[in-house]
Amino acid sequence: MIKDTELRRFNLVSVSETTKIGLEEECEIINIWEVDQIKENEISVYNRIENIYETLHIEYIFPIELTEVLLLKLGVEKLDMFNFRLKKCKGNINYFYKSKKFKFNFHEIDLNIKYVHQLQNLYFTLVGEELVFSSNNA
Repeated sequence: MIKDTELRRFNLVSVSETTKIGLEEECEIINIWEVDQIKENEISVYNRIENIYETLHIEYIFPIELTEVLLLKLGVEKLDMFNFRLKKCKGNINYFYKSKKFKFNFHEIDLNIKYVHQLQNLYFTLVGEELVFSSNNA
């Protein structure tokens, strides 16, 4: 489960616990919802692909695990098999294959990132812009 204090407007989430992990296939992109409004224990979300708007209790909102496919759809540049770069802040994201973890590093910052919304929030903090999801990106 996710806490409403972790979310910001435009964060990407899932509204189904069974699809929150490893959205690797194109057909599963449909399960990605964008946070629109946050009220105490209620989150309004929007699905751009299906053009659906819903307000749900926080217990029905789930984080989306970060994957290579989602990194690319967020416009992150792939440097090689295990390394990626956030373009505007020049921070690097390293993928550790054995542990299946992503780690962000930039100057003195060194953070494990497990979920898409965490990367979005970090990027917004560093750059002041949204990390925008596009189904057209690689």
